[in-house]
Amino acid sequence: MRSYSAIDWYEIKGRGKVASVINDQEFERDTRHLWGEEVLIDGLPYIVRGVESYALQTIRVGAPIGLLVEPKGG
Repeated sequence: MRSYSAIDWYEIKGRGKVASVINDQEFERDTRHLWGEEVLIDGLPYIVRGVESYALQTIRVGAPIGLLVEPKGG
């Protein structure tokens, strides 16, 4: 399971909570492989519902991304 430390948190009205984290793997703009994945953020479990990649074409290791998450279990 991936584990992150949040740089910051923000809310997208109508969508939910986003954790800004440092990406740990390089991948192309398609982020669907992360959707539905369980992750730990600051030690707490969340389910990834989307990824905000700040208009990057290739998302490199070390780049900041936003994970749209919901707490695991609701």
